[in-house]
Amino acid sequence: MSFQVALSVITFLLYWIFGGVVFSIITALRLGRVQKTRFGCLFSAVSLGLAIIAAASGIALAERDIARCQLSPERWVSWIESFACGIIPIMSVMFIGFLILVLVGTFLMYISTITEQEQPEWIGQAIPEEEEESTTEQDHTINK
Repeated sequence: MSFQVALSVITFLLYWIFGGVVFSIITALRLGRVQKTRFGCLFSAVSLGLAIIAAASGIALAERDIARCQLSPERWVSWIESFACGIIPIMSVMFIGFLILVLVGTFLMYISTITEQEQPEWIGQAIPEEEEESTTEQDHTINK
């Protein structure tokens, strides 16, 4: 159980970091605007869920493959053999989980994109200089 927790944490961090890099590049290349908070929260939750599923599935498949391996009676040799038999299923499931994360992340990015209709009018508008001057004059008269 502790190995599954450790593998889940490591997998989550790998998914979160490398997936974040992938989607940062995608965001930089796209012209649309993304609600970063919405996307970040959803992406973190999906990364965590997929990491837990990938760790549990990888360990289950690895245990099955290790049971099929004929291990040496020597302790160190059997540990190396069990590692060699079990690492491929774990890494395969982690890679498949990352591909699923990229697909789901693309959908999350799509639903987190700000369209022109959703964007408030005041975002992206510059304040005219006349309004700035009149505002500062009003502030001075109020303070006196």
